[in-house]
Amino acid sequence: MKRIKMMGLCLVAAFALSAVGSSVASAEEAPEFVTKAAVGTVAPNVEVKGTQALPGKLKGQTSGISVECLTGNSTGWVTGPKTLANNVTIFHGCQVSGYPCQNGTESGVITTNKLAGTLGFVAKEFPGIRYEPETGTETASFECGGGAVLIKSVGRLFGAVSGASGTTVAANKLAAKSTLAFAESKNRQKYKQWYLGSVELPNELKTILNKYPLYTTEEEGTTEIASFVLVTSPVGQLGITK
Repeated sequence: MKRIKMMGLCLVAAFALSAVGSSVASAEEAPEFVTKAAVGTVAPNVEVKGTQALPGKLKGQTSGISVECLTGNSTGWVTGPKTLANNVTIFHGCQVSGYPCQNGTESGVITTNKLAGTLGFVAKEFPGIRYEPETGTETASFECGGGAVLIKSVGRLFGAVSGASGTTVAANKLAAKSTLAFAESKNRQKYKQWYLGSVELPNELKTILNKYPLYTTEEEGTTEIASFVLVTSPVGQLGITK
């Protein structure tokens, strides 16, 4: 049975965190996670948790189909200066036009697959995280309206991380929380490129819609709108350079 491809409410929820500045990071120097104990190094398995600040939305840019989730909670782990692993988000109150969406036994609940994260720039000198499946291509798969709409989310998702500022360690401090934002601009995903030096790698989100009764495939761009408040466990253990 075919499914809709959507960039999953991956929304993921991903994770990256509080802000500690370190040295100046130019467009050639991707930002890095830093720790409270040792700037420039990361203790293994630092947990990051996210709480969706406002209802999230995933929209097809041509069809206008919109998957909305009222709340979401994410967990993940920072594993190195630029890497995250085991990022999973559980969304609640998910629906399309009033019809519930799910990928388990509980109505309205969608759980993403495990995602890997890479810290870099989503805009010139603006830090963010790129999320992609740890294995395969799917970020999540789910159905809506009792199978009337089948969805498979694939590809990558880019979110901007707030809180990074200052040019020296002394000018900064570890924040108790930060924000990860997936934004829209002119009915398109705002962050869809990866800036590393002079190289820009475009990666626009796509959806493939399959709806009852024909389940024909329609491919289109995807826009995701979501914001997560991020904290480490324990609080204030990590930051990022800018």
